[in-house]
Amino acid sequence: MNLKNKLYLASSSQSRQRILNLSKIPFEVIKTLSEEKYDSSHSIEEIVKHIAISKMEMAVLPPVTKEGDIIFVLCADTLTKNKNNVVLGKPENLEDAIKKINSVYGKSITFTAFCLEKKIAKNNKWQTLDRYLEVVSGQAEIELDEQYLKDYFENTPGLNCAGAICLEDFGMQFVKTINGSYSAILGLPIFEVRKALEKLEFFK
Repeated sequence: MNLKNKLYLASSSQSRQRILNLSKIPFEVIKTLSEEKYDSSHSIEEIVKHIAISKMEMAVLPPVTKEGDIIFVLCADTLTKNKNNVVLGKPENLEDAIKKINSVYGKSITFTAFCLEKKIAKNNKWQTLDRYLEVVSGQAEIELDEQYLKDYFENTPGLNCAGAICLEDFGMQFVKTINGSYSAILGLPIFEVRKALEKLEFFK
């Protein structure tokens, strides 16, 4: 795929990078200085949207080289809600990860918000031409017994996943059912991202 437009992913998530790579959507990784803090009194949908927007606003954009240049910037955030409606982010450590994965035994719902912006270089600054913001969810039924926990965390990036849930590779053997968006659970709802890129004319 030979594209003239540039997509910048403001995320260190290996899962998001892998999804884009598998989808043959070229991108470059940039940093965001935003911290993933949230107020649990809000709905999980509002929380992930707020964090995704914050990541966009704090993204470390490449320097402007030419007036009128166009770039696209993508940010995302993922959180999980267990059957008791407790919002779960990334684990703080292994002990916390075990606690989180045990709390999602059975059914959990994962929400990913992504923010995509089309920007233009004007007066030596990047200015936003258009923005697309969406929240996508997926429900997974996981059965991970205690005897497999050690192997699970040794062979998956669960320590870096919302709710410690990793459905890829080694982790897929513990997934009984999935409803909704599989890629949203992984951290980037790629169908919706592609449609947003099309809407903002990334592929032209």
